[in-house]
Amino acid sequence: MRKVLVLLLIGVVMMAALFLLGGCGAGGEKAETHVMQDEAASQKAYRRLLLFLDTDGKEYREYYGGAFLNEYKELVICWKKSSKKTEKAMLDAVDYAGARTLSCRFSYDDLETVCNTLQEKQKADPFPYLAGYTLMVRENYVEVRLSDDSSQVRKDFKAWVGKDLAKMITIVFGT
Repeated sequence: MRKVLVLLLIGVVMMAALFLLGGCGAGGEKAETHVMQDEAASQKAYRRLLLFLDTDGKEYREYYGGAFLNEYKELVICWKKSSKKTEKAMLDAVDYAGARTLSCRFSYDDLETVCNTLQEKQKADPFPYLAGYTLMVRENYVEVRLSDDSSQVRKDFKAWVGKDLAKMITIVFGT
């Protein structure tokens, strides 16, 4: 439920940004309306996808890598080890011609496990240079921000988090 609310909030913010940064000059309003209609259709398709994954499509969760709107406001659905069967089931579930699929390396559940593990580890045995982390759906990894960019801190962090989780993480410097 939390995922649905977060993604719904992101959609509302994106729609507000489109409205505020709308087109100027001749035809701007018409183009803005078209983009907002495309985005609204993509959002509806996304809600159908989430419903599918929570009900009829539970067996596909291990393949689902997340979803996002691309620069054309098309719904892009990432699939780990995508096959024609999983791709067809997903496209049938969203029932939207503007949906696209993209192959990815990790499932959304895998990436969410990384975030949950980081949170648990940080509570139990804090890593002093961990400034934050974010699940990056489009890029299909968890971005970790460290406050020290030294190679020793990176090495210590990878040892702290473990080899299996480290392969799903991209480390950046910043607070």
